[in-house]
Amino acid sequence: MTKKILFLLVVFTSLLSTAQTTYTVSGKMLPKQDYKWLILYQVKGVKQVFKGNADLDEKGSFSIDMKENAEPGIYRLFYDMEKNLYLDFIFNNENVEVTFNPLKPERTAKYITSNENKLFLTYQKAIIIPQQEADSLQIAVFNATNTSKKLKLSSAFSAKVNRVNKIQQKFEDNSKGTLAHFFIKSSKYEFPKTPYNNFKEYYNGIKDHYFDNVDFTDKRFLNSNFLINKVTDFVLYLSSSDDLEIERKLRKEAIAIVLDKVQQNTVLKKQLLTSLMYTFVQTQDIVIVDHLVNLYRKLPFDMQDHKIVNQVVDSMRLAIGRKAPDFSWYDGQDKINLSTVDTASYYIVTFWSTTCPHCLKEIPKLHDYVKDKEAIKVIAVALEDQDANYFDFRDKFTAFTNVLGLKKWKNDIAVKYEVHSTPNYFIVDNEHKTIVAKPYDLKELKSLFVQLPKEEKTKKEVAEVKKDDKK
Repeated sequence: MTKKILFLLVVFTSLLSTAQTTYTVSGKMLPKQDYKWLILYQVKGVKQVFKGNADLDEKGSFSIDMKENAEPGIYRLFYDMEKNLYLDFIFNNENVEVTFNPLKPERTAKYITSNENKLFLTYQKAIIIPQQEADSLQIAVFNATNTSKKLKLSSAFSAKVNRVNKIQQKFEDNSKGTLAHFFIKSSKYEFPKTPYNNFKEYYNGIKDHYFDNVDFTDKRFLNSNFLINKVTDFVLYLSSSDDLEIERKLRKEAIAIVLDKVQQNTVLKKQLLTSLMYTFVQTQDIVIVDHLVNLYRKLPFDMQDHKIVNQVVDSMRLAIGRKAPDFSWYDGQDKINLSTVDTASYYIVTFWSTTCPHCLKEIPKLHDYVKDKEAIKVIAVALEDQDANYFDFRDKFTAFTNVLGLKKWKNDIAVKYEVHSTPNYFIVDNEHKTIVAKPYDLKELKSLFVQLPKEEKTKKEVAEVKKDDKK
């Protein structure tokens, strides 16, 4: 009997131990707003892996059970697809309970439970202001013209850097044995002991020491977006310039520095290249995107995600600098193609509709603007469901090349140019038939033609644009 009791106690203890290995992510939105649900993802570089979901109760509370043996790393509570709002947090085999304002999640998050997140959040709050103060003193040093003032600022800078280093060391010591320790150590910002003498030294110093505390071989980066964010900042913000060609050169050099540090870690290289491609698709920089695509295609073939590459390439199809999609129209009996037409220096391909009230105000003004300009020709594509009103308007726009685009949004030309609203403008140069600008409206279009080469502008035309700008 005693043996049976002992056996049951062992089984019960074992079951209890197993039950305690299940953790929950819970909390409350304050205020709830109109949100009804949230989704839990595990962040794996550029990917989000679904891990669960929950409905919010009337008070904005939620709770999601973590699956047994859930990997430590960065996880994401996603709740607003339209505004792309979410809260990232560390999970490392402990319950996580958090409250946050859903409109400002990162700034308002408060962790009721989770030592990992409390540590990392406290670290971020403790170090950010001293770091900013040290940076401000550094800039003040090389802007100072008075020697005694420069010495005083230099002394203040060194004292502030010492303070930053003490805060950093304190949190590194206090977080040992946690996942937060890894992110705290990797976040360390390297200041010089004495300030730089000028901006060039300062800028080069930041770039040279930016990755000093990052171990690119550590696999924990694969289960977070930490390194991706750091690399993006390095390439996008630390390699910027007012001169586009210089900026592109700096960014290519920055990408090369990153890939050199990654070395043979092809999984990480794939993640970083994918993230950078998506980042530069947003800027629509065809030179950098093409460069990144070429680097991605040098990865082992079986590792490449061809769907991603195709998406990136397609997203850049209408970027400034790309060939304008070709289409044709008839001039009497003659079929004319955009790719071969040679009657102007620039072509404005505009999409409009007789059922669009804004078009009916703006397109006549466009006609007045170009009717006496030899170097500019307008190819006006009227997107219509039927041709009932089109011909009346066409006869008024004699300076245009008028094209009827039936089937409206499903018209072949509209589909090629991804037109979903009107009016819509594309400026195409004659020599290469590339898209040189995509002005938002007529006012922007006019201002662009003041800047563009080849177009002969009279003083009267320049004055017209300046007059419009004042309105």
